[in-house]
Amino acid sequence: MKIHQRSFTSLPILLLLIILINAGCNKSSNTASTTVPTVATYTIINKVTTTTATAYVVVTDLGNNVATEQGVCYSATNATPSIGDSKVTHSLDTAVFAANITGLTANTTYYTRGYCTTAAGTGYGSVI
Repeated sequence: MKIHQRSFTSLPILLLLIILINAGCNKSSNTASTTVPTVATYTIINKVTTTTATAYVVVTDLGNNVATEQGVCYSATNATPSIGDSKVTHSLDTAVFAANITGLTANTTYYTRGYCTTAAGTGYGSVI
């Protein structure tokens, strides 16, 4: 009976291929991004009174980061409100939410927009 000896010359090449393929895999899902979140603010419809309003917000992309705060910022004097103006925060348990703004002054124009903050910064939706 003849026993064939196997050649292991292809084993180092196979290991090198596995290492190269693994090194080239995208592991960005485990790495925080420097991209600020993407946010969409939707028109306030049927939820406006003389002193309250409801803004609808969708956080569409966190850029591989974790949200630390989200909500709606608003102002009667600043046409591009930021978190430095008045704001209503919302829980972080959902990326789609309605934020109730209260304490508004009647017959006053308010500018609102959704926001989301991560370690990379604060992203804003369009001004409504």
